[in-house]
Amino acid sequence: MSDYNAFKLKVIQNPHLISNVEEVIVLDVLRSSHSMPDLDMEALTNVLKTYAYYNPEIEYCQGMNYVVGFLLSVFKSEDVAFSALKSIAD
Repeated sequence: MSDYNAFKLKVIQNPHLISNVEEVIVLDVLRSSHSMPDLDMEALTNVLKTYAYYNPEIEYCQGMNYVVGFLLSVFKSEDVAFSALKSIAD
């Protein structure tokens, strides 16, 4: 199991872990759906929530939805997009 899948599973099982940023992520993903209609919004949400849990110092910053949306459109993989985001943001 990749790091991404392990972190994602923890967030799914314990959504309270990111409750302080979850609402902002959901709202920003909704905004993304208008400018990136072909993108899988569930995948985008998964990567953003997982990163918020993975890096509690940064959690989620406005605009990350567009960065991750771009990464998902290029790599077509949640796991690879998450790894790329870690490389960019960490």
